[in-house]
Amino acid sequence: MYRTYSFRGGAVGAAISSIDQALWDIKGKRYEAPV
Repeated sequence: MYRTYSFRGGAVGAAISSIDQALWDIKGKRYEAPV
């Protein structure tokens, strides 16, 4: 996901990265698996 928007960089890139990380965290908690 991050590579698709890497051309924007800066704050937008950081926001996308944070959202991506949060989604993986939620998925890991749902399936009780380490991420």
